[in-house]
Amino acid sequence: MNNKTNNESSPHQSFSDEQAAADIEQAFGVKQDISLAGKNRRNLFMQFGVHGSIFVAALTFWAAADAWRLVSDLAFASGFSVLASVLFGIAMAHILHEWSHFLGAYFSRADYTVKEKPAPLFFDFDYKNNSKKQFLSMSIGGTVGNILFLMAIYFAIPMDSIGRMMLLSVAIGMTFYVSVIEFPVIKLASGGMSAMESLLAHLGQGQAILNIALLSGVVATMMSFLLIFL
Repeated sequence: MNNKTNNESSPHQSFSDEQAAADIEQAFGVKQDISLAGKNRRNLFMQFGVHGSIFVAALTFWAAADAWRLVSDLAFASGFSVLASVLFGIAMAHILHEWSHFLGAYFSRADYTVKEKPAPLFFDFDYKNNSKKQFLSMSIGGTVGNILFLMAIYFAIPMDSIGRMMLLSVAIGMTFYVSVIEFPVIKLASGGMSAMESLLAHLGQGQAILNIALLSGVVATMMSFLLIFL
């Protein structure tokens, strides 16, 4: 969820893109879409492919560790399943959070720019030109993604191993982490502030907010684990 940067091409670059598109169309009869919407679609497919690959890899890693723990009584296998759950939980919570942000922006018809290179924060929301309603849709969407991830683990995976308990705990901790960062911004924007005023009022406090969010996430994870385990 980044602020939109100045990604407009220079006149020289625009001319080069248009000339290249014309050359390709003339040579192969294929019309090239060089509009912002066309670039966003192209970049979105790339980002989806990268994030989807990470999703599959993380899920495979976790499933293998979980299966090893189930078929063996090794203490090392149980410990490894806990590590795999931590990594998988963080990766999945982040991916689902950011894509839920994007879906909130997309379905509210907000303006955004998808980055040209793979990135964890893969799109830039246009805070200047979008409405407060679009900002709230994008912001709330991210938290919805975390809640859905938490519910999916709770209802779909039996809590019959230490690794699975840790996975649920990490999902809870990540929900607390993003809530500390984003709920105050949503509250301020809902109360009358503009999107940028809300962001500056909360996140303008700097590293302290991120440290509090991180501490909240870690504490929530450990307390959840103890409660589930006991």
